[in-house]
Amino acid sequence: MKPSLENKLFNHFEKEELVSLVKQNDEQFMLMVEIATSNPNPLSWRAAWLLNDCMENNDPRIKPLLKIVIQSLNHKKDGHQRELLKIIYRMDVPEELEGVLFDKCVSIWESTKKTPSVRIMAFKVLIKTAVKYPALKNELKLLTQKHYTESLSPGIKRSLTKMISLLN
Repeated sequence: MKPSLENKLFNHFEKEELVSLVKQNDEQFMLMVEIATSNPNPLSWRAAWLLNDCMENNDPRIKPLLKIVIQSLNHKKDGHQRELLKIIYRMDVPEELEGVLFDKCVSIWESTKKTPSVRIMAFKVLIKTAVKYPALKNELKLLTQKHYTESLSPGIKRSLTKMISLLN
């Protein structure tokens, strides 16, 4: 009997082997999305982390599930949110989901107690949205005030500076 995807995720596994399995099998891919958007940690975090390697940019298999991926950002730990945001970032988000996603990313960014890596990933999503909707650029510039950035590491501050330059 072959071990299930859940067992492979939960136990030690070869990442390349698991990525290959999921890439080749749409059913396994959909199961990976389902696990990634659910709550049983650390399994769901691992699934989200691996999903990024199993998908293509604007992956048609994720498109119909993008709303679920965005909604699943709630109540996740920082690392899990970061991995889900990486997936979302690679997708073309439909107009009807952009407002909800923007609000969630602003909330993550404004939570200065969150880890810098999840905050900067949320800001990347905000930048991507602001490039599409230039009227949001001024709002994003307000979100770069000192009280939002003082808890960031020097490297992440440099990344933020580069992202902000995209707005000018």
